[in-house]
Amino acid sequence: MLVLLSAQRRMTWSGKDLALTNAEFNLLEVLMQKAGQAVSKNILSEQGLGRHFQRYDRSSDVHLSSIRRKLPPLSDGRPRIQAVLRKGYQLLTEDAGKAALVCGDAEMLHRVFDNLLRNALTHAAVGGWAGIGLTVSDDAVSVRVEDRGPGVLSSELDRLFVPFYRGTQSSGRNGHGLGLAIAHQVVDNHQGRIEAANRAEGGLCLSVVLPAAVSRASD
Repeated sequence: MLVLLSAQRRMTWSGKDLALTNAEFNLLEVLMQKAGQAVSKNILSEQGLGRHFQRYDRSSDVHLSSIRRKLPPLSDGRPRIQAVLRKGYQLLTEDAGKAALVCGDAEMLHRVFDNLLRNALTHAAVGGWAGIGLTVSDDAVSVRVEDRGPGVLSSELDRLFVPFYRGTQSSGRNGHGLGLAIAHQVVDNHQGRIEAANRAEGGLCLSVVLPAAVSRASD
């Protein structure tokens, strides 16, 4: 999983730091913001390198070639960064080409993921890392929010979504124990499910699975 830590100007792959130059970090950040889409050299040069693109300027090509070597390939062996003829470059993910579309209340779903991210970032201060993962199938969209905090006692996992419940590991932290309970109710209202599990590497993984909507573009 590729994770961007903007405030620290760090990028990690599966929890390990990528050795990127400032220019490489900026270019990869632009591509991540438009993952799966072709990004023109004009945009890459202006937003990634801070200058207007010149016709014979190969700077972005050189930097992106270096980034391509530093990123592990896709499961089918293709590089994650692809040149798109006459369009620029794009960052591919395992689920590139599958739209992550769900039907629901945008404001309430925003509240769900805001709660999950705030929870993860609280524990990221302890473990130094938080990550987000997305999996898209024909009938579901799954979002994982992970951290490397202290995790949760196995006996308490099922109780995390009970209103006002605060786990043993949460003692001393701010909060009322309502965030995850609200998230659980909203996801349930959307015919989805939310689950908690401890990560083998340490920390907690919260997964939200929602029914996938049928894209009109695919009809």
